[in-house]
Amino acid sequence: MDFQHLRKSWVSWIGLLFLVGCSVPVRSEQVQVRVERVISGNTLEVRDLSASGAVKRVRLIGIEAPDLQQNPWGNAAKQQLKRLIEGQTLLLEWDIEKEDGYDRQLAYLWRDGKLVNEELIAGGYVLAQMRSPNLKYDRRFTQAQEQARIMGEGIWDSQTPLRVHPSDFRQNRP
Repeated sequence: MDFQHLRKSWVSWIGLLFLVGCSVPVRSEQVQVRVERVISGNTLEVRDLSASGAVKRVRLIGIEAPDLQQNPWGNAAKQQLKRLIEGQTLLLEWDIEKEDGYDRQLAYLWRDGKLVNEELIAGGYVLAQMRSPNLKYDRRFTQAQEQARIMGEGIWDSQTPLRVHPSDFRQNRP
């Protein structure tokens, strides 16, 4: 083997490694589901379209929806989630922690290549709420919330802003 051939081979391998390193990361562990019911602005029931066909309750990661009793924002978040996904076939994607203390699966929800969790934040329907260890899209969520806040979308509207954080509202409810 001559030096030129060895050099070309080496350069080809370096180029291949560069392309692989720059490629878009593949989403991990996804499952196809059909939406059965939207419960609130951050919780829904889905039917797993794999062999099991089980119905599962899912809590969307990275968002905090206003409580349903926080009018008008809680119902607006629920209705927007319904408009975006009800009756559709979607993809669920998990992060590190897969369930919460209420037996709900924790997941990101994808519709037509768009991250629904992020769409809800960008529209001002929900707050970005990062909870370790599930931080895969925290930068995207933070940027979407900042944009919604600047644009005065939904809960950020200066005429009718959300004045009490949903967790504080639930904690102080009789």
